[in-house]
Amino acid sequence: MLPEDDDIHFQALRNAQTQPQRQQVLAQLHAVDPARYAAAPARVQRLYEGYVAGELCWDDVCALRDAPLHLP
Repeated sequence: MLPEDDDIHFQALRNAQTQPQRQQVLAQLHAVDPARYAAAPARVQRLYEGYVAGELCWDDVCALRDAPLHLP
């Protein structure tokens, strides 16, 4: 988990319930730091899409984003 994931600004990501809410909060996050999110790998972009679709909660996105790509 990245340090900023515990930041108060990320509470909105955890609390968004509907697809429009999740899409709006994620769009705001992208607006705050566009370079970081534009550079996200395709795998992470798919996690964001899953979050907006309601398939993943934000904590799942963070855990999967930070998980190693290869199992030992």
